[in-house]
Amino acid sequence: MNNKSKMEALALDMGQREQGKRRQVRVVEVDRPTADDLGPNDVLVQIDRAMFCLTDQEIAAQAGHGVPTEGVDHLDLGPVALIGHEAGGTIVAAGGEVAPGRVGQAVSLMVREGGDCVACRAGRADMCYRWTEAGEMAEHGIFRLPGWMCSHAVVPASGAVAIPE
Repeated sequence: MNNKSKMEALALDMGQREQGKRRQVRVVEVDRPTADDLGPNDVLVQIDRAMFCLTDQEIAAQAGHGVPTEGVDHLDLGPVALIGHEAGGTIVAAGGEVAPGRVGQAVSLMVREGGDCVACRAGRADMCYRWTEAGEMAEHGIFRLPGWMCSHAVVPASGAVAIPE
């Protein structure tokens, strides 16, 4: 039995792919991540701001991209994509390998976590060129990873970029 608390998230219905119809945008309930979900190099971010951009609009209009969020199926909707890949927030908890001073830090979140291409190995997942369905790449809110139209998210600390005061 799942005893986790829930949070609302904005999702696109990816299971209903009828020709000529826009995907439905819905509010769904998903498990709210906690500090218990952190890996050693992860941070828990309270999302302060997220936006719905042109990419989200294109995915909703079935413009040929967008892949369901892994592990998220919703009742009669089938697979959904938890959207919102432009976001910022505040780090509220950190894994054991993350500097404790990062807790409380305002951050902007990186949409890509990277793969194994030259750019990714150099720490530049934002420039990854191996974005394929084979899994070398993933993007929050677009391809396999959950987006940030919700209250909290777990991300790698390297993907939470500090915003200078």
